[in-house]
Amino acid sequence: MLGQGSKSKQTKDKIRDSFMIREHGEKACELAPKDPSIFMLLGHWCLAVASVSAMERRGAAMLFGTLPVATFDEA
Repeated sequence: MLGQGSKSKQTKDKIRDSFMIREHGEKACELAPKDPSIFMLLGHWCLAVASVSAMERRGAAMLFGTLPVATFDEA
């Protein structure tokens, strides 16, 4: 989802990693609430997740289970 390394990963791994990215980003916000780079990371994450089309989301959900959710407002 984020970064160049994700281009070579399988979709299942990208989905698993996307949950970890958000979890770690939210934990980082708790530890350093004034660090703007954390909010930038989470904003990019939300934008990437919110940009997944409904059709892609349904297909991926059928194959891989639940997907992360984010909105453009969160981004």
